Amino acid sequence: MNLSRGEGVYYRRQDYAGLWRRLLAAIVDAIVVVVALIALLLSGTASAASVLLAFITWLALSLLYLVVCKRTRVRTLGYRLAGMRLVDIRGGAPHSLRVTFRLLFALMGGYSSTLGLIDFFWITGDDDRQTLRDKLAQTYVIRAGAQPAGRGPIVYEVYHMLAWTLYLPEVRRTSRRV
Repeated sequence: MNLSRGEGVYYRRQDYAGLWRRLLAAIVDAIVVVVALIALLLSGTASAASVLLAFITWLALSLLYLVVCKRTRVRTLGYRLAGMRLVDIRGGAPHSLRVTFRLLFALMGGYSSTLGLIDFFWITGDDDRQTLRDKLAQTYVIRAGAQPAGRGPIVYEVYHMLAWTLYLPEVRRTSRRV
C-alpha cells in the first residue's frame, strides 16, 4: 500500500550523515548542554529557589539550543563541527514541532536502551541513513553543503519490527543509483 503525500527530495547516498558523524555531533551537543547546566548552578546561591530557577533557565536554553538552533542555519556546535544540517523530507527547514519530537524521541531512547539502540542503529540499514526518529519526523540529517539529487513522490512504506507494523514516509527515487 503506497499512498502518495506530495513530493519530496532525496540526496546522494554520500550526502546523508552516517553513524559516526552523528555520534560526534551528539557528544559535542551533550557536552555543551551539561556545561551550561553546571555554569548556571555554580553562578547562583545554594538556595532551593535559586537552583530551581537555574534548572528552568537551563531547560529553556537547552530547548532553544537543541531545537531552534538545529533547525536553522545557525545549527548547534555539534552539527557545525560534524558538518551537518537538518532538513525536512521536502528539503526545507523542518518545523520546530518536528525537531522537538525528534528531541523527545531521543530522550526516550536514553531511558529505554532497546528503543535507543533501535533508533540509533536504524541508520546502518536505511538507504537514507535516517534514524527511526528521523523517519517518524520526516527529516534527514545531511552534510552541510549537500544539494538535492532529485525529487520524487512521498509514499508510505511498511516496516515490521518487534511485533509492530509501522507506515513510514519515504521519497521514491526516480533512479536507484543515486
